Amino acid sequence: MPPESKTVMMDAGVFRGADVIVRSHATIDTSRSAAGFGTCCLNIDGIKYTFYGAPAHQMTAWNGRNALTAVIKFFNNIDAVRSNMRPETRIQGVITEGGAAPNVVPDKTVADFYIRYPDAVYLAQVTEWVNDAARAAALATGTKVKIDHYGRDRDGISLASLEELSFAYMKLFGATGVQPEPAKPKGFEETGSVSSQIPGVGVSAKSSNFSNHTYGMEADALIEVGHQGFMIDAQTMAAVLYDFATHTELRDAVKKEFTRIQALFGEYEKALEKAYPKPEIAEPM
Repeated sequence: MPPESKTVMMDAGVFRGADVIVRSHATIDTSRSAAGFGTCCLNIDGIKYTFYGAPAHQMTAWNGRNALTAVIKFFNNIDAVRSNMRPETRIQGVITEGGAAPNVVPDKTVADFYIRYPDAVYLAQVTEWVNDAARAAALATGTKVKIDHYGRDRDGISLASLEELSFAYMKLFGATGVQPEPAKPKGFEETGSVSSQIPGVGVSAKSSNFSNHTYGMEADALIEVGHQGFMIDAQTMAAVLYDFATHTELRDAVKKEFTRIQALFGEYEKALEKAYPKPEIAEPM
């Protein structure tokens, strides 16, 4: 979850001047992405909400302000408006800090949220809605809230010129679990933050028999299936970079495709701004 390491590296200028980037990721099959723009896990805003109240003994609770009541009210506020949000919206939150002792009015609570939507345009509306729900909860309970936008995952760009080349090399080097049809478009970097700015490819030869981010996948990294997959990834990345460095026509094709998809991506997001109008609410008389 954000902040993603490669996004931090890009923001710090590590990739400044790069013409292409290759990366790899453990996976359960050998695949490649279709050309276009998309994301692996919906666009995400990672936000922490910290509510501050005033402590008091619970026997004289009127002397305090309850930050736990505030965070519970926050969750209820979100649930109250879910039906007015588009059905693809996902608002996922947990309370990571809820107080110190039952007989003390909690003066600090923390909730961590992933707010998700398939595109960044409507996601911005949802995020502001959730932020308002937090502010309303604080106002209603006499507390204060700090809103910390600590990370974001966005759509990426995948290129057929690099996806098909890397896929051919993975098969040549003996990758198993080959998926013949391309998957949905997604950037070579899971967050899209890097791939929407720099051309590249994510190489994914089968390296595990277990699904992503499981203990089984972690264990497979240390046995033959993982070793074979990572070796094929390394060979493929080296081959793609060699071809990119030695073939002018490949560099030109990558640059041309990336520029076109990037422009289409921008047009798509501008069009979405018209697709999500906010309802007009009359001023009270």
